[in-house]
Amino acid sequence: MATTSSRVMPDSLLNKAKSEETFDCPERSLSTARPIPENSEHFNVALGSRSYINQYAGIYFMRLAELKPSVVKSVSRSWNQAVIDGQSVIYVDKVLDIRENTICWVAGTIYKELKYKPSMLEEVTRSHWGAPPPVPEKYIDPGTDEISLEDESGRVKLVGEKIKSVLLTTGCTIAVMGIETPGGDFDVIDIRLPEFAIQKPFPLRTENKDGRISNKKASPRYLALVSGLEFTADMPHALSVDLLAEFLRGELGGSNTSNLSSDITRLIVAGNSIASPSAEAFEEEGSVVDDLRKSAKLNSRYGHNAVTFDPKPLEHLDDFLANICFSIPVDIMPGEKDPGTISLPQQPMHPIMFPKARKYGTKRGEEPILYETFSSVTNPNWWDIDGVRILGTSGQTIDDIFKYVEGDDRLAMIESTLRWRHLAPTAPDTLNCYPFVEYDPFVINETPHVYFVGNQPRFETRLVEGYDCIDERPVKVRIISVPKFCETGEIVLVNLDNLETESVKFSIDL
Repeated sequence: MATTSSRVMPDSLLNKAKSEETFDCPERSLSTARPIPENSEHFNVALGSRSYINQYAGIYFMRLAELKPSVVKSVSRSWNQAVIDGQSVIYVDKVLDIRENTICWVAGTIYKELKYKPSMLEEVTRSHWGAPPPVPEKYIDPGTDEISLEDESGRVKLVGEKIKSVLLTTGCTIAVMGIETPGGDFDVIDIRLPEFAIQKPFPLRTENKDGRISNKKASPRYLALVSGLEFTADMPHALSVDLLAEFLRGELGGSNTSNLSSDITRLIVAGNSIASPSAEAFEEEGSVVDDLRKSAKLNSRYGHNAVTFDPKPLEHLDDFLANICFSIPVDIMPGEKDPGTISLPQQPMHPIMFPKARKYGTKRGEEPILYETFSSVTNPNWWDIDGVRILGTSGQTIDDIFKYVEGDDRLAMIESTLRWRHLAPTAPDTLNCYPFVEYDPFVINETPHVYFVGNQPRFETRLVEGYDCIDERPVKVRIISVPKFCETGEIVLVNLDNLETESVKFSIDL
């Protein structure tokens, strides 16, 4: 005989709600983010001032002019007093001043002649007679590659085991010590890099308005980093993206997860938010030449076949951003695959592409805004978040450096850009960039506290320590390799109080 009971356990969900019962509702931690004009103003290239008639030699001259004095100053302290085999080491100002049988040192720009590096003339020739060659994973061939040092006076080939042991790419400004060989090459004995630029003091966390440090334990503040969302029309990873949005809004999991979400003060989307068109899409439409011919026959007003563009990926991205901007501030950077400028520095993606999310952005004309929590920024870009200086790129710079060197240690490449004091040394050689004449915007004049690179194969991080090149004061930098979300389902959280990092993975097991 079955029995029933009207008794309900005290902690059961079937209990009636108590009128006096209260529930804690986590409040999002706040932070103040501001631009750093002295570091990032050169990343903004106004539409009306863009001109592509200039030669790229100017950017190399400005790079050398900006970095050579600091390299010479830092190296002079040790090398000018050096004596090798009874011979004093001397400094020569130009490459052409190097003398045979004299130990000397000189500063200049590295150029690497690589066997598989793309050549425009070869590509044009091959494409005329057949299909263009596939893009190699790396440009190098250790048996035939050559390294040279050049300045405004000339170029000299660098030889020796020492030069092969250091991670270098075309465009790095360095100093080398050595001796000229009878064949006219320069046998390298030692190498010095520009090393770290000066760094602002790391801010102390204060709780009181008068600036005093509170004894009360404060909640941590996190910066969330995501890259490679790669929205498509069909969105095969839509469930992971939905989980990410729920997590950022504090709607996912229990109280511990909600508390973690509430401690995230800002989200940075580091490029490649839109996926490249699939190979099938190109096959359906045919080659570029075929498209142009079809367009000509159809007398298309805009000179191209409109069906090659699919607005759905942008619509999905706009929906995603609008669904989180009301809860958390978001900055979005362009990437290699995103609609916008190709040359570095990439300009902010136009707000017109985000009709829903832009309502949370900066006020434009009479259009109403809601929270001012959406911002489209450049790639690269600088942030100052409560005094923590942050520098980030969407990944093209490291992807190109990867092709110039042996191995796959991307953290070493990221660290090297800080020691070279240059974000994109391979631009404009094999990386597209704007032909600057008066300055090189990629020179690093300040060492950040956090330096991240988006769209990398995996999450990696390291705390890099060293000394600045001016006063030899200690510097510490948290470098971060941010993985592609579409492949890993991971985002990175950076603790702004101590620079510790962790990753959060979103996946669906069906």
